[in-house]
Amino acid sequence: MIIKLDDKFALVTDDYNFVLNGIRIKGEDSVNAGEEYLAPIGYYGTLKASLEGYLRHSLKKDANGVDNVDKLLNKLNEIQKSIEGVKI
Repeated sequence: MIIKLDDKFALVTDDYNFVLNGIRIKGEDSVNAGEEYLAPIGYYGTLKASLEGYLRHSLKKDANGVDNVDKLLNKLNEIQKSIEGVKI
């Protein structure tokens, strides 16, 4: 099962893991240029751990331009709302 978390991350499940993936786009030199693909970021044993990984990675990826605690907390709230909005 593939669960799209936002436009940058998706979770893929198998019998043993929840795999946090980055959503990437193939480059111009690729056979299928412009096509999306999933690049594994982390493997987790529980859904909770995978969502915590998503929170960590998403916060780090989007932390550019965050120069004070209020902006950081707002970004954290945005990510938490994104998690709550995931349709399983």
